[in-house]
Amino acid sequence: MIYRFVIISNEVKDFRRDLRISGTVTFAALHESLAEALGYDPKEPAIFRITDGRWNPETDIYLYDMGYGSSDEDVRVMSDTYLDEFLDTEKQRLLYTFDLVGNRSLYMELREITLGEDLPKAEIVRSGGVPPAQVTNIEDFLSAPAVTKTATRAEEDEYGFSSEGGYNEEDLSDLDITTEDL
Repeated sequence: MIYRFVIISNEVKDFRRDLRISGTVTFAALHESLAEALGYDPKEPAIFRITDGRWNPETDIYLYDMGYGSSDEDVRVMSDTYLDEFLDTEKQRLLYTFDLVGNRSLYMELREITLGEDLPKAEIVRSGGVPPAQVTNIEDFLSAPAVTKTATRAEEDEYGFSSEGGYNEEDLSDLDITTEDL
């Protein structure tokens, strides 16, 4: 089974990657494939967040156990968690939080599931734009103006992202990265 993900950013308007990967690999393999494709350091901490249709996180999968969970909670680690355990329906959404300090993420949607096939290695099948920098410069982060979440419709692009870099939470449900024009 092959999964095809569409990956976009609210920081870089023209950034997009379409990635195909076997559905039977771990989230660690997906993380490493993304890091390679984006020029990121795969050793930097990251989190996959399985979300609902409005991008609200439901399940976190960590690069390694960072001690965030309570003792009663099982912490899911990428190397022990397989894609097909959590992703089984087209249009499922997840966030790839690649900068924990800046709380910055890429938006991912499982666009297509192809049964009966397999891939030995992940592949980028569509690429556009330059990915956002992986790590936030702490001086830039501390001096940056607050991101607004109350942008008006006129200030938003077609995906609900504000021209100021933030997004209007009410419009996240309208984010449709399955549009044929993308």
